[in-house]
Amino acid sequence: MKITRRQLRKLIMEVVWSASPDNDYPADNFVKDTYKKAPGIKSSRVLYIKPADFDPSIDPFDNYSLSGDTHARDSHALKHYAEWSPADVVNKMEEIKKAIIDHEDGLIVFSSEKPDMSKGPDMPEMSYNRIDPQSITPGDLINTLDRINDSIINGEYVNDVELAIYRNYFIPLAVAYESMADNLVKNAVDVSDNNTRFNSVEDLVIFLNSSPIIKFNGVYRGSGSVNTYFYDMSNTILASAKGPDNSGEGPFATIFKMDKKHRDYNPSQSLRFFRKRKATVPKPDTHTKLIQAIEILSPTA
Repeated sequence: MKITRRQLRKLIMEVVWSASPDNDYPADNFVKDTYKKAPGIKSSRVLYIKPADFDPSIDPFDNYSLSGDTHARDSHALKHYAEWSPADVVNKMEEIKKAIIDHEDGLIVFSSEKPDMSKGPDMPEMSYNRIDPQSITPGDLINTLDRINDSIINGEYVNDVELAIYRNYFIPLAVAYESMADNLVKNAVDVSDNNTRFNSVEDLVIFLNSSPIIKFNGVYRGSGSVNTYFYDMSNTILASAKGPDNSGEGPFATIFKMDKKHRDYNPSQSLRFFRKRKATVPKPDTHTKLIQAIEILSPTA
């Protein structure tokens, strides 16, 4: 079944996700521990993939700028999925590269470098250089998929070649990313004071020592807002859902890995992100046992 542009736009604007302001060039922001695991995943280039007979008057090069509330599920997947599964992301980007190279009607690929915004807010004029498709890197395609995502959401023109790449190769990856939230919600145990399973701080400490998936209300220092967090202590993957006591239906703000290192985590390493004075802490009046347990398992230095 062919998916129309309108249907595709609905797919990428999942109602269970909050959309925040645009965040461009995700592949340029990967930390060393991620791109060391995945050669070619870090990039400051964005591509424009054109059919061989494209007409620039109807299929133009558009400036790649901060625009609109386009940072939802799909752009979060491009930014964060590689933090815990770089091989899966790279393999999917290599599939896209092969599809571009093997396209039966031939494709033309142009690249453009990330603009230097240090001199002011105005977008500098960008240059577009034709490149050999063999030179495409996984990071180039991550940035490109983010550009396509932004344009779809903003109702801008996207040619059929780029739409097909987005739909056929990237959407399954974004769905796999989203399934991480489903796993967290399904397996999380409430560690608030309301859970009578934990009659004492000692009971909770014993439980946390098994590195479970937990659910708690947390206060984000930047805004003072209270949201619901689903956290896998074994790998530091965190999902944030809007408001306190969220059942896991969303809207979700993000799923990301608190620690970017690819390693096994003990409770002290996992819980250090929620010590007092950190950016996010358990809600004091409803999570007194958790706050004490964190101090026992991961004491403030």
